[in-house]
Amino acid sequence: MVAIRFLLIGMFILCAFPISAIDHVGVAKARQLEKDKRYEEAIAVYESLSDKAADEKDDQLYMLTAVNIARSSINNQEKALKLAERVKNPERRAFVLMFLYEPKTLIEKYKDADFMTWPDDIRAEAYKNRGCAYNSLKKYNEAIADFEKAFAVPGGSNMVRGVSANTAGDIYLSNMKDEAKAAEMYRNALSVTKAGYAWRNNALLKLTDLLMKSKKPNEALALYEGIDTKKIEILTWKIALARGYSKVLSANGEKLKALEQLNIALQAETKPEGKKQIQSEIDKLSEDML
Repeated sequence: MVAIRFLLIGMFILCAFPISAIDHVGVAKARQLEKDKRYEEAIAVYESLSDKAADEKDDQLYMLTAVNIARSSINNQEKALKLAERVKNPERRAFVLMFLYEPKTLIEKYKDADFMTWPDDIRAEAYKNRGCAYNSLKKYNEAIADFEKAFAVPGGSNMVRGVSANTAGDIYLSNMKDEAKAAEMYRNALSVTKAGYAWRNNALLKLTDLLMKSKKPNEALALYEGIDTKKIEILTWKIALARGYSKVLSANGEKLKALEQLNIALQAETKPEGKKQIQSEIDKLSEDML
């Protein structure tokens, strides 16, 4: 399961790099074949694109996509490994192979790897991948070290940097019991982008909870600036953020606005128990306003 998660995150690379040399016609053909569940044919197209690729980065992206199809769609680990071995550049080949290893094997193979010697567009994600493996093995100090590097290394995508900072924050908070460092890493995650990714939402909720615990409601309120919970499409996050925002607004004396957020959460909630809990929060807040 961990290897599959790495693969899905790694697949973001295909869309993340604006590479003009990419054969968009060939990629479109392969994607259609994959959509039609003609997986072997799709893989063959990516192999052909790789053979013709003049740029090592393009070669890596084609083969990483083929590896993902072999691993996830046809469940053929042996084929996936053979495809990964076709990547021309040795560091990029090692990077693609990372997505196929379980945590223990990944650490055995990459424990002493110096990712700073790898191409700059894959360094951050390599640190993140190793950090995820260490985290799965409950080696938290090593995991944090890699996640912090993944956030700091130049060239990392917003996704890689944000996920790394947020995960480091979670480890500091839950495993290391270091709230100050957790808050620092959550702030780092929030600094990456304003987009409503799951990892950013998690960082926002955790950081505002820490600020409220430290009796800093004004700072917590500032973090919600620009967030319109009515426009959040994923109901789980709409509910969680609306309730979190309500607590912060209430702590800042803005009770009516707090009630508005609870009503947004109530309307979005579909589970009876969830509705009951939110209604209880509404009733309590209404009583406090009397």
